[in-house]
Amino acid sequence: MTESKNDSHSNEGRVIAECLQVFRSLFVAREDAHAIWRGDQPVASREPLSDQVLTAHLAGEYRVGTYLIKLDGRTPFLVFDVDVRKRSLVRRILRRLLKKEVVAYVERSK
Repeated sequence: MTESKNDSHSNEGRVIAECLQVFRSLFVAREDAHAIWRGDQPVASREPLSDQVLTAHLAGEYRVGTYLIKLDGRTPFLVFDVDVRKRSLVRRILRRLLKKEVVAYVERSK
């Protein structure tokens, strides 16, 4: 059985929606606002973080930041921005988090 172009496009849309849902579950604490960059400065946007904005961000079209603190003052995750090139520091942080049974992900930015 072969897939038609319409079926392929439909599947692609479903995969993108699922990827966005996973990304949101990992990295978005608030859906009602986000930050955008104007030059080198982040600026608050009180607009909801739409799928179109998030897709453009993931495609590298522009930068978007998410707010880590929910309206009730809690956060589902923490971010450590390590601005040194010492991998040993990152490994030490990861070991300590692991001992506390905290799930951690490492991303190399820029």
